[in-house]
Amino acid sequence: MQQAQMEYREAGTVQFIDKKLMMRDPSGLLVTYTLVGAQLIRKVNGSGNEILLQNVKTVFYKQSSNKLVIHIQDLDGNIHKGILTRLSVLEET
Repeated sequence: MQQAQMEYREAGTVQFIDKKLMMRDPSGLLVTYTLVGAQLIRKVNGSGNEILLQNVKTVFYKQSSNKLVIHIQDLDGNIHKGILTRLSVLEET
């Protein structure tokens, strides 16, 4: 979660498409978090397959002015929630 927190704070733009979270920093670096099968995968500029979480059934992202809430349901039906925050307001695109 620390990696996601840092990337969220540094992001210039944040987008959500289906089960994919995309964060682009001011230098153009694109970090994506994608649900592939039962794994949440992190990629940087389309490369890499870093497994962040396993046994994931669903993932849902919700952004408000300066926080991003990540809701995850595991294969056993348990719900997990993580909250990422930033000091400045970021508009959702």
